[in-house]
Amino acid sequence: MFDLKKYNKIHIIGIKGVGASALAMMLKNNNKEVVGSDVSEEFLTDVALKNAGISVVEFGESNFSEIDAVVRSVAYNVKNNKDFKKAEDMDLPIFTYPEVVASIFNKAYGVAVAGSHGKTTTTAMLAYILDKAGKNLNSIVGSKVNEWGSGEKTNDLKKDDAIFVLEADEYKKAFLKYDPKVAIITSIDYDHPDCYKTEKEYEDTFLEFARSIPEDGFIVLNKDYKNILKISESLKCKIIFYGKDNLINFELKTPGRHNLYNANAAYLVAVELGVLNKDAKKYIEEFSGTARRFDILGTKNKVTVVDDYAHHPIEIRATLSSAKEFFPNKKIIAIFQPHTYSRTKEFSGDFISAFDVADEVILTDIYSSARESIDKELSIKSMSDKIGAKSSYVEQLGDIAMFCDKYKDEDSVLLFMGAGDIWQLAKLFYEEHI
Repeated sequence: MFDLKKYNKIHIIGIKGVGASALAMMLKNNNKEVVGSDVSEEFLTDVALKNAGISVVEFGESNFSEIDAVVRSVAYNVKNNKDFKKAEDMDLPIFTYPEVVASIFNKAYGVAVAGSHGKTTTTAMLAYILDKAGKNLNSIVGSKVNEWGSGEKTNDLKKDDAIFVLEADEYKKAFLKYDPKVAIITSIDYDHPDCYKTEKEYEDTFLEFARSIPEDGFIVLNKDYKNILKISESLKCKIIFYGKDNLINFELKTPGRHNLYNANAAYLVAVELGVLNKDAKKYIEEFSGTARRFDILGTKNKVTVVDDYAHHPIEIRATLSSAKEFFPNKKIIAIFQPHTYSRTKEFSGDFISAFDVADEVILTDIYSSARESIDKELSIKSMSDKIGAKSSYVEQLGDIAMFCDKYKDEDSVLLFMGAGDIWQLAKLFYEEHI
């Protein structure tokens, strides 16, 4: 088990990941010396790590001679990462990201936000409210919170009143390592087929997570999901429901009905934890969002560029619906980079129908993950053909900016979506092509 008191100089493998970078800053703010390694490509977290004074080198260039402990992203192992193998050969203590987070989270008053969709925004909303309300708030969010400039907030973890609000990821059952006093489940839609072989296995893991809430704790559940209602039947803790028949209609800066759901979940927890109703409402309505969640980069001439993390068919539908609602008179151009071969293969039919709301669609090749092997049988061109005449396939991501030049004189929204590096293209197109 990772002991925060025992290790002083820590190396993080895969430090540019949103969770790993936030953990790095939290450790540094707890007087630890933190360094890390990652790929050379630009990440959204680069600026925050640099501003925090955390040194990052490329994989294979790490020096472990004075390192006390190594933390690794679950995406990396001895077979796919040189630094992991080097640390193992040196017999250094190696911990996964969830193990280290759990060692800190489980000693505080832990609030875990889980769900297939919406957990990043909900976590950020709740953490923002509690921080503004003067709570001893500590948090790790899976994206940059606009008001913070990073995905991390650290106050005093040593005090008894420390609250830790955590985005609790279900990938590889990571969230089962946490012992929350409070939880939110925003949604349960089958995902991560590379580690959950069936929908039932996926849902059963959420059930196990929900059952971990102690009797003197509470859980906030989205009752519009039948599988979440089923989970609620076997829980012993206090349950607070939200759903379409009791939503508070906040005036949010983050558009979309799905964000209204996220806001309601965050609000309910904040009020239950002692924040005044009027204050919780005020803070949630001033919250400006997180990076890559319907992130409007700006408008030039008549063209608006939006960057979004949507990578699951349900998320794509929600994001496109938000775009139609927010820009009712503009042409919606969906530009999508699929993320991981396993997800693309499992939900190929759903992806094809997910773009119904878009006026035009541009697909590019899959952004692979270090955690999987290439599936050469998958054809994104075939997916594009099945979407129909409004869809185009552009094989190389770098060619999309030139392809999209034809839209720069139209009254349009170019919506760049995906969990890979498509955010760089959105930024490039906005800065250099319109």
